Amino acid sequence: NLSSSPSFITHFTKFSSSNVAKAEMAKLSAIKTNLDAHKNNLFRGAGNANPHEMTSAFTGISTEIQKLLAMMQSSIVLEAIGDLVRARPGNLTPSIISSSSISSSSKLTITPDKRNITMRRKSPGPTRTGCNCGKCSKCIPSPSDWLWNGSHYVQVSAGEWKLEDSTACIQEMLVRLLDKVEEASKKVVEQQHEAHAASADNKIATYRPTYVWSSSLVPAYFELSQTAEGLLKLAHSSLSFSLMKLDACIPALHELKKRTDIVFTQALTGLVTSFYVTLNEHFSDETFLKQLKNIGFLAEFECLLSSAVEDKGILEDMWVGVTELKSVSFQLAAITGSKLQLDFRITGNRQHLVVQFLFGSDILSRLPDDELKLGHIIKVVPCLVAYGMNDASSDSVKQLVELQEVVNQKCLDVLSNYVDGYKAITGRSDEPKVRELFRQLKNKYETHKSKNVEFLINIQQLCRQLRGGRVTTCRSGKDRTGMAVTLEECCLLRTLHKMEDSAFMKALSTLRSNGTQLENCYKNTGRKCYRFTAAQYQMLPRILQPPKHTCRHFISE
Repeated sequence: NLSSSPSFITHFTKFSSSNVAKAEMAKLSAIKTNLDAHKNNLFRGAGNANPHEMTSAFTGISTEIQKLLAMMQSSIVLEAIGDLVRARPGNLTPSIISSSSISSSSKLTITPDKRNITMRRKSPGPTRTGCNCGKCSKCIPSPSDWLWNGSHYVQVSAGEWKLEDSTACIQEMLVRLLDKVEEASKKVVEQQHEAHAASADNKIATYRPTYVWSSSLVPAYFELSQTAEGLLKLAHSSLSFSLMKLDACIPALHELKKRTDIVFTQALTGLVTSFYVTLNEHFSDETFLKQLKNIGFLAEFECLLSSAVEDKGILEDMWVGVTELKSVSFQLAAITGSKLQLDFRITGNRQHLVVQFLFGSDILSRLPDDELKLGHIIKVVPCLVAYGMNDASSDSVKQLVELQEVVNQKCLDVLSNYVDGYKAITGRSDEPKVRELFRQLKNKYETHKSKNVEFLINIQQLCRQLRGGRVTTCRSGKDRTGMAVTLEECCLLRTLHKMEDSAFMKALSTLRSNGTQLENCYKNTGRKCYRFTAAQYQMLPRILQPPKHTCRHFISE
């Protein structure tokens, strides 16, 4: 009977534990979402001087914090934390809780309306003595035997670690926030009474708050939220580690590395092609070559996918692949023993991959920079921008945590650092234009507008102004990519070749009806048409819609 065999029982137990861990992780995500919502209500109530709204928001915050602390007491979370600490012998768990020094051992009970918060003030934890040589086992704590208790590390095997000590500080922060809320509510009520009394005497007509209470609540809430976020991250990372162990950790890691290698090789192909085209265009530009030596080659990847269900996995793969390109460097060298004028060679390993561009001696001799001729290493600065232009992106924009928002913020951080380096190194006359383009890009991003085409155009212009390489991708590389590429081509015609604005849309329609993009569709599908459905077509911004006679849906009708 297979159902009673040891292997079946083992796998069933792992499956059940895996489901429990996933359920706990879902609860953690819900707690984080609810805390953000209650925070917004709290600050709105403070800004509007509404005592009821502030009290109600604090009740919600208190409830979610208590849920978090209860989860930290569950056996599965405690076991996961212990497993994570013991699995990292060279790195102790970081101190995620910043607590005040409380020496009193008395109990503190605060009872606001409809809630009870009881907190045991924390006594100083036990200390460990040694010979102070800094080398022996008496002086160096074993990472597999020690855990964080809220103010310092304590020994697990000796029974020194207690959950109550770890949660005492977050309870204290909750009490401090309650004090601020009650103080604000009481003061607002007093001001309202004074306003009503003054109104009766015809001194003033209406009540106006004389103090912005949100500024008083921010420090207390910020301290609490930072600590709660630390607990959430610790529990989430520990449960994630447990899932890896339960799901046959080693085979899964091998499969993950294989998947990473597959994605990385695809990204590397685009990177190498982009670098070669850019280098060929600016081969004699001494300032560009100086830029390569000092701040590296900017490689911007444009991924036209949303973080909806059907595209999220592809976008995650793309992000990993582009991020891995940081380990790649370029090098220029001369070909020896061959009549070829161009060749490539790859050396190194996963940690540091060097792609050598081998040129004929006559070509390399025309390079103005001597250091690059001698093989100076050129680092790669990759960044990924995600732009959801299809119908699914409209629903995904409503999500509180958006993967593409995280991706785009990381991209802006990379571009900000690169722009600073560009201004310091090159000293080009176009530096004010670069600064202005980046300012516009940040403004477009901060508007959080759905399907923000201006953001897409701005980042294309900025990267070209920085003489970086660009790669545009989507799911299949023909439909959404075709719309973005033709849009960029028309922008270049208008910027570089003075095409009039009145001819912009006509040129855009012509490129999409008769250009190479339809040929690309034919090579992939056997038909010269884009595969947008009617719903997808309607959800596209007007400037990204192809002519209707080029879409498969309208042709079939």
